[in-house]
Amino acid sequence: LQEVTNVRNKVEADAVCFGAKFFRLCKSIREKRCIFTPINRNLYMRAPATHIGDVFEIPISDSFKRYMQFVVVDSCQLGGWGIRVFKKDYPLDCNPAIDDILNGEVDFFCLTRAIGHGVLDGLWTKVGKSKDLGDLDKMVFRTYVERVPGILASHWFVWKANHNLKEYKTLPRRYRKVDYGGVMPPSHVVERIRTGRWFKVQNVYDDYDSYLTKWGCERISVPFLRQQRKD
Repeated sequence: LQEVTNVRNKVEADAVCFGAKFFRLCKSIREKRCIFTPINRNLYMRAPATHIGDVFEIPISDSFKRYMQFVVVDSCQLGGWGIRVFKKDYPLDCNPAIDDILNGEVDFFCLTRAIGHGVLDGLWTKVGKSKDLGDLDKMVFRTYVERVPGILASHWFVWKANHNLKEYKTLPRRYRKVDYGGVMPPSHVVERIRTGRWFKVQNVYDDYDSYLTKWGCERISVPFLRQQRKD
């Protein structure tokens, strides 16, 4: 019995000691606003405030940059922050007027939740603000829900920003070109701008073309690949 009591007292003492150390560590972090690991400083830094109408500059290469604007908070998709990305590339040393940027063609719309963290990570920089948010009715998204046997059938959701979702078993043709409605991190947004893809994945059609060029082969008819590129 005495041995059990000694073990219990030791465990309680260790728990109290650990709690005290953890409390002191949290207090130190709060007061000094510092971090205890050099792995990612931005993880513990406060992201700058962003507001609807803010315009951001995005370097996409050593020579060119693009612009995007924060235009809406979409209550239909996890409160995602809707942005529109403009299609025109500008030289890095060019500083166009905000009105000229917003009058340009929109490349795509997307949703994200970390515009401020994109600033922290150096992916984009705020350059101005405008009340001109464009035509929000053009901001249409789609997403696909996989089938769960016995519980849920496969279906599509289509919606406009801050409008009710519409459900379809088969995606109507008029919505096949609308943008993907997932809430994407800043790095994926920049990847989409630079490459046209959300993720760094191999493109089968481009790989096929490069293979033919390397070995001097003739092209063969591959309807599936042509259709994949068209989509």
